[in-house]
Amino acid sequence: METEEFVAAIQKAYNVELPVRYRKFLDGKEYAKLGQLKLLDGYVRGTFDVEFMDPQLADLAALGEDRGIDDMDDIDWPDEFGDFVPFATLVDAFKGEQAEGVKSFLIISVKEDTCPVAVWDYDGWSIYPLAQSIDDFLAGVAKAKRLGHNRAATPYKKFAWQATTLAEDA
Repeated sequence: METEEFVAAIQKAYNVELPVRYRKFLDGKEYAKLGQLKLLDGYVRGTFDVEFMDPQLADLAALGEDRGIDDMDDIDWPDEFGDFVPFATLVDAFKGEQAEGVKSFLIISVKEDTCPVAVWDYDGWSIYPLAQSIDDFLAGVAKAKRLGHNRAATPYKKFAWQATTLAEDA
């Protein structure tokens, strides 16, 4: 899927306008050099392959079905999480093709110009702040503050980017 097509799909699915900084991230393919995301000091832990242009990000039902989140259709996303859109899918880096869908994904704020990033998890439909901005996210800086949101949980204290490893090497 091309970037413009992806942006249009996300904007239509969530009835939002993506912030300039998020569009720059996508247009410049800033994600291409990141490698694997290692979530260390927070609720969801592990090393993940991250996909920022997954078409399922624009289709909550498909996203939930692929990840085994049975009640995804019950979520009134605009009411519950309207300040955010799904940002990236996560796949366990060490399970390869046998990996089940991780029941978490990254979300990004579309209401703030700095585009804070968080982890969304199916358990309690909780939001775990990860980075205060997309730039902090790219730099691996976990200094997100607790959100004033009824689904907000404890922010991450540490995450990192690492070179991509093959599942067979692990």
